[in-house]
Amino acid sequence: MDPYTINITEENQKLDKELLIARQKDTLLADNQFILLMIDAQRLYNLGPIAEQHEIDKCCILEDNQHSSQLAPLRNFVSEVSIDSEVSWDARSVDDGYFVSIEGITYKHPFFETNPIVESVGSDKGVTAKVRKDESLIDRIFEYSIHFRIDFNGEPREFMIDPKLCANT
Repeated sequence: MDPYTINITEENQKLDKELLIARQKDTLLADNQFILLMIDAQRLYNLGPIAEQHEIDKCCILEDNQHSSQLAPLRNFVSEVSIDSEVSWDARSVDDGYFVSIEGITYKHPFFETNPIVESVGSDKGVTAKVRKDESLIDRIFEYSIHFRIDFNGEPREFMIDPKLCANT
């Protein structure tokens, strides 16, 4: 084949792949969002209840369906959520012997339809909320707070981080 001949099959495969990637991205954005808080529980617990916010942030990683805070400061972490969809939060410790749980979500802007609900399943806790169906939320970034707790040997300590949410369609 000479260099000026276009291989239609190759071009079609490339186009099909690009369309598939675009569809997957649209599907991910339309789905409910799951946000996982990974905590270096031993390190954070040992910092004590008077730990400064930057120290707390260094002991936490947030991950959602698309992103991870490992590559940027936690305070800059933005989870994209779809209007009229659910957002769920859960917490995990990277250390054995430390029980972690999300105690609540607080926010100033009326981003959610109702207050986030803390769900307990056995000894595990998670939080779920539904994003309001409100077009004015689209492409706006809102700060909120995740309140979480670390229990070690029956002695709990509470902490908070302040990530962000951005709504899309």
